[in-house]
Amino acid sequence: MKPMRVLFVYDYAYPYVGGAEMLIKCLTEGLAARGHHVTIVTSRYRTDLARDETINGVRYIRLFTVNMLSPRFSLFFTCFPYLLRHIRTYDVVQTFPYIVTFPVWLATRLTGTPGVITVFEVLGRMWTKNRSRTAILYRIMRLHERIVLNLRFDRVIAISRYTHNCLRIFTRHPDTRLRRIYCGIDYEHWDADKYSHESTEAIRRCHDLTTKWVYLFFGRPGITKGIEVMMQAVKQVAGRMPEAKAVLLVSHSESYEIEHLKSYIATHDLERNVVLVDSVPYDALPSHLLMADCVVIPSLTEGFGYSAAEACALGRPVVVSDAASLPEVVHGKVKLFRVGDADDLARAILDVHRGNFDVIPEKTFSIEALIDAYEAVYQDLRA
Repeated sequence: MKPMRVLFVYDYAYPYVGGAEMLIKCLTEGLAARGHHVTIVTSRYRTDLARDETINGVRYIRLFTVNMLSPRFSLFFTCFPYLLRHIRTYDVVQTFPYIVTFPVWLATRLTGTPGVITVFEVLGRMWTKNRSRTAILYRIMRLHERIVLNLRFDRVIAISRYTHNCLRIFTRHPDTRLRRIYCGIDYEHWDADKYSHESTEAIRRCHDLTTKWVYLFFGRPGITKGIEVMMQAVKQVAGRMPEAKAVLLVSHSESYEIEHLKSYIATHDLERNVVLVDSVPYDALPSHLLMADCVVIPSLTEGFGYSAAEACALGRPVVVSDAASLPEVVHGKVKLFRVGDADDLARAILDVHRGNFDVIPEKTFSIEALIDAYEAVYQDLRA
């Protein structure tokens, strides 16, 4: 197979940590390991990051950030001139929603370079769940999503069967343009045997959880993650199982959401039942999940469900909503509850405490399968 030149364009990339960024890192490094020439154009969201460097065979080009704008909005303006100068040297361009999608699409149309977009999820009415946005702004976001997802790329990739079905319903793309490629999980990183019992016990001692039954929520407390449903359920569990503790492992940089959580905890006298923990580095995350007796994923929607798949890979019992793609990815010890139903979530948590859950056969989402599928898409477009 002749090596390809593949250009990725996205708001953030390694060392920034998030679900999309981890997918991009696994995919780009995997392609580079197979001999392809891979470049990522992204924002220079920290001034200490190099403008141009190669990491694990992948070239990172970080474009400058306009002081008055956030890094991702800066990239909207700065990536287009770069693309016009360099895009013809690549066999295919890969991008993702939402900010940089339009300039990438326009550059591919102007130059005839094949373009691919991977869609993580279709939010639609979920934009209205964001308390920190005005009604006018979320209408604009919904409209922007609709426009972006209908842009005519050569291939449109969905990361789950659910997202694929959403694209079939809500966009004008023909089936011949759509592909479904599941995300890949780094099973070596999420191997429970790599992490010692002593490390998990140390985390418990640090947060005074040694004698507690712990149920844990982790991730960004964003508009679709079900954190409000979680807190309503915590209140019920606290009344029926006072020895339980809810650990909320969330980024404290989400200032509006954190203040809302603290206000809810204080108002409902839950200080003794909830532990707020700031997000931890990626390498430390498995030990924190293994510390918990069960992991709760109360999402209102998910395009794939990294949190659920990773918790299952560790062998943790999971309490998970039946929303969107989540039933596609969970396996092992699983208790499903009705999405958005705090009463049902509380019952599910109590059921897991009693050992009452379903056992679903193992599912795997390998990085090799991910790379194979993308490589096939790119080769098809180059042919």
